[in-house]
Amino acid sequence: MALSKQVTPTSSLNRFMAWAKAAGYHVGEHPAYGGVTAAVHTAGSWHLDGLAADINKNGPRERVDLIHAMTVARSFGLAVIFARDGVVGVARNHQGHLHVDVGEWSNYGAGNVRSTRGDAKVWALQGAVHLDGADRDNLYGPNTDKRLYALAASSAHGGGRHPYGAQFTQDVVGARQDGKWGGASRSAHDDAVQDAQRALGVRDDGVWGPATDKAWRLVRKAYGR
Repeated sequence: MALSKQVTPTSSLNRFMAWAKAAGYHVGEHPAYGGVTAAVHTAGSWHLDGLAADINKNGPRERVDLIHAMTVARSFGLAVIFARDGVVGVARNHQGHLHVDVGEWSNYGAGNVRSTRGDAKVWALQGAVHLDGADRDNLYGPNTDKRLYALAASSAHGGGRHPYGAQFTQDVVGARQDGKWGGASRSAHDDAVQDAQRALGVRDDGVWGPATDKAWRLVRKAYGR
């Protein structure tokens, strides 16, 4: 598979590798994880630039574990190569390990396909609650859930509460973090709610009500929250 342009932040790859390591996978062929084998990955390889890595996990469930890792990698918006569906093209050389990179093409075993950019709904929700940089990773995790909970709780429907403090809620909505929940904070809150509603596919009136709350809880349920 010819290398293409980078479409996913390097930080997303770094976060995925950290997840894989913590989950018991072996992360290799990356400068920060044991270096790169020059005889295998020659000049021009993204492995040498820290833009790709190989994932292994030996054991009786190796294939199942690698398919799970592939799913997680895709949720981060990463390109993957693994012989899940066959051995067409470069997938034939990736039957015992998973390749991940920041490019635009994946191969699940049946030929090249454009890579997913992760969960578009989660990406949009993370933007609504002002996550950025390495924290905006397409993955609905504890940080994303906490910020959306704060957004919901601070609405009239949620009781106008600030479970993590007013300053935290102000950070969530993109307002000045002075701890004083006034008109500017309320206006920023309504704008953030409107962005979240667009991500959730409900009426974007800037008011967090029952329909918005239900749509958000369905997303939470889908991610085991």
